[in-house]
Amino acid sequence: MSNDEEKLKELMSLKSVGKAIAEKMIECGYTNLQVLPITTSEELSLKIGISKSKAKKIIEEANEKLGYVFKTVDDIYKERKNIRRLTTGSHKLDELLGGGVETGILTEVYGASRSGKTQLAHQLCVSVQLPVAEGGFYEDSNVPEAIFIDCEGTFRPERIAEMSMSFGLNANEVMTHIQVARAHTSEHQILLSEQIPQIIMEKNIQLVVIDSVTTFFRSEFTKSEIVARQDRLNKHLNFLKNMASTYNIIVFLTNQVMANPDAIVGDSTVPVGGHVLSHKVQTRLYLREVRERQRVARLMDSSYLPPGQIAFFITPAGIRDAEDI
Repeated sequence: MSNDEEKLKELMSLKSVGKAIAEKMIECGYTNLQVLPITTSEELSLKIGISKSKAKKIIEEANEKLGYVFKTVDDIYKERKNIRRLTTGSHKLDELLGGGVETGILTEVYGASRSGKTQLAHQLCVSVQLPVAEGGFYEDSNVPEAIFIDCEGTFRPERIAEMSMSFGLNANEVMTHIQVARAHTSEHQILLSEQIPQIIMEKNIQLVVIDSVTTFFRSEFTKSEIVARQDRLNKHLNFLKNMASTYNIIVFLTNQVMANPDAIVGDSTVPVGGHVLSHKVQTRLYLREVRERQRVARLMDSSYLPPGQIAFFITPAGIRDAEDI
């Protein structure tokens, strides 16, 4: 059976999907059942030319078939055992995060320029290819891959090479397993993100990085368009959050900061994105520069981890603890 025939068979396993609809779905990028739970009925209806009620029925059937229905806490607890954690390169930072960066959720790192956000993003692209015993996701000869959506022109393959060699990895080999796309507008960023589920079905994607997630949303909208901006950002984050959960992968977001005019004492730095972003991410880290190489990471928010703070260093080899440099 060919790949296209397999896709047709999978989609047509839903009662509401006949061959004509299945072919149209594949044409529009809906090539498997896992894509449907992270799609709205309005979007599916518009793209494949069916009624909203029909689209809603298709999505409901996909959710039921995939098991996305009410479950007991015991079932959820068992599913949590499939969660994996990726090393950051710093043992202290890993401990702060409960063992590393977690799959299945949105993790946000925010801070001022030079705080280490992009450096950490680069590090994760290398770390994900390490063996499981070393804190990575590599096992069974199937090399984990990463996707990096670069919104600020900050991705540097030279850093990937440096970090790879520090782990004894073949730098050229590591780079072949990182796919990078430069986004140019918020619409382009969203379009690139929506292509990821299809890539996941073809490659062993375990990490998605967006650096920085709010860049274009901050620059393209005026103050009078704040509602439209937050609405678009909200939909984008919903898609990313559902994708992380559906495929049990890491979605790692870096974010810019701004000054809080209402702050009277203490650090007035706050992340861009407002409540929309704060309600979507499950783990939120604040990074700040202490001196040339030293950075401080503070866990600002987590659904189950206690707040805390640690220091780490940015070295030519990557993210490290003081005792490792």
